[in-house]
Amino acid sequence: MCKRKWLSAAALTAVLALCPAGALPAWADPPAAIARALEELRVGDPLRLGSLTVLPLLRGVRPQELDCVTLEQALARGWLEITEKDGGSVPEVLVTNRSDRVIFILGGEILSGARQDRIVREDLLLSPRRKRLAVPVYCVEEGRWYPKGQSFGSEQNFGTYKLRAKAQAGGPEAQSEVWAEVARAGDRAGVASPTGAYQDTYRDPKVARRLEELERVLSDLPRRYPDAAGVIVGAGGQVLSVDLFGSASLFRELWPKILKSMALAALQESGGSGGGLTPQQAAELFQRLRRADFRAREALDLGVAYTFADQLRSAAALVHQGALVHLGVFALH
Repeated sequence: MCKRKWLSAAALTAVLALCPAGALPAWADPPAAIARALEELRVGDPLRLGSLTVLPLLRGVRPQELDCVTLEQALARGWLEITEKDGGSVPEVLVTNRSDRVIFILGGEILSGARQDRIVREDLLLSPRRKRLAVPVYCVEEGRWYPKGQSFGSEQNFGTYKLRAKAQAGGPEAQSEVWAEVARAGDRAGVASPTGAYQDTYRDPKVARRLEELERVLSDLPRRYPDAAGVIVGAGGQVLSVDLFGSASLFRELWPKILKSMALAALQESGGSGGGLTPQQAAELFQRLRRADFRAREALDLGVAYTFADQLRSAAALVHQGALVHLGVFALH
């Protein structure tokens, strides 16, 4: 497992003050990148996806585009290899970048195959030619431990916000909580998986047809909102999840997967009480996040990872070269 350096925002500032000019550590990007990205946002008009309210997040200032490719793009081009560690280690997989490009893997990606399906715990920005990096994951297929191929693939979807929240929050009990959420997702969808695979919920023909119907409603969101760099999702007047990217192009690439996971959540959520989510509620959340005491540590490879959690939500951000790559926020209850 990679060694971590945990620092509060105040401690990080103190460390920077001790560094000579021009000699800042590579991982010491200031958390101001998060506040700056949030301040630049405009919130679009509320949209409906079944029982959920979706608010597009529009960037007022166009940042410099991060030159990277996504997991799906890298796998399609044969640039990325993901394998079991030491023949099989549940909490980690090995990731190798065979290309000269930076690869971005979003926390919440479902990796299928090998000895059992996994969910990626946190965002990863993988440097060119990086070999056999140990990446933390959780199992999302409790009943299988035999190989389906030598490496992992992707079936182009994410965990729902509930599963991503469990994975992002981490902790000693997280694996059992992830398995419990996988089981609940299958029960809510009326899907029985022989190996307890989260992916089997997406594969079920009836569920797949219903998801396709829901996805059509918002599939063109990036075209309707060219400046969209993310979305905030809510139900019953409560924020459920936020995905904010450093650029509109990265959001466009990942939108089909985000939409599919939202559609699955919409099938399983009741509308709740308190009406739909409003732009004002989104603005209030962003104000709280700008004041939050994020903890900083070295990211798995490139960049700096920032995390924050309170009784209501967990937030995690990846910052690289002083700019936000991705911010994910999830309700804990």
